[in-house]
Amino acid sequence: MIRILHTADWHLDLSNLEFTVPAIEAGIEAAGEYDLFVHAGDLAVNRSNIHPHVAYEVRRLIELGTEKARYGGVVIAGNHDQSFQEERKGMVEGILASEGHINLELFSRPEITSFPSDDQIRERVGLVMVPTPNKYWWKARLENNEDPAAMLQTMIQGLIAEAKDKPGVNRVGVVFHGTVGGAMLSDEMQMPSGVDVQLPPQTFASADFVLAGHIHHHQRMDRGVGTCPPVFYPGAPAPLTWNDKLMKPALFVHDVSVSGPNTTDSIPLVYSSRDYMVCGA
Repeated sequence: MIRILHTADWHLDLSNLEFTVPAIEAGIEAAGEYDLFVHAGDLAVNRSNIHPHVAYEVRRLIELGTEKARYGGVVIAGNHDQSFQEERKGMVEGILASEGHINLELFSRPEITSFPSDDQIRERVGLVMVPTPNKYWWKARLENNEDPAAMLQTMIQGLIAEAKDKPGVNRVGVVFHGTVGGAMLSDEMQMPSGVDVQLPPQTFASADFVLAGHIHHHQRMDRGVGTCPPVFYPGAPAPLTWNDKLMKPALFVHDVSVSGPNTTDSIPLVYSSRDYMVCGA
């Protein structure tokens, strides 16, 4: 078994550090022991020029999350982390690489990685890392009259199949920053069709679980859609819209077993006050 701490969508910004950082710190501490720290994208609000105070807190929280993990951590680029994928890509890597080493891998393009699921390292859990597509790649596909969403879906399915074929891999998960069709924006409101690029749940049918980011509402999606695996969105600690203020974000702790059912617990992120400003407001 491997225990994974799963978070996403921190959107750290000068306007929210005061309440967001203590809540994330407390959540990480409450998670206890785990093997792998996973951040599914959107570390900060700004895409390029992060304020030094924000950069410091991004690094400190990532360090806190990874130092407790036996295998360190992984982070994928979200839509607010696009500078991962552009010419000025050194921004986030520079933040995380400064002042000492963090046991962390950054993923700016789809790749496969894996981690031991037992102390004998005989069996492994594979992870297909799917960050937000580079906007220039997306634009180029459209200009060539191609369907980038369909291409991304095919790419993900191919990577899942490749991961399942790797020696020793018994379970395969996907770490994904984007929208899965059917995701809820709140307890009452589903993501409307035509809004955002939505991949159908069947995209991930061959995987065992999906650790996602991008949707700000904390949720587990598994409504019995065919053989599709559960999709987990931890939610956004920092509100980017006034509607986000009504949400109840949390961290997920996933126990992934190679021989039995997986289990998941939620750790609520508790604030001293909900009367805070929206990011950038």
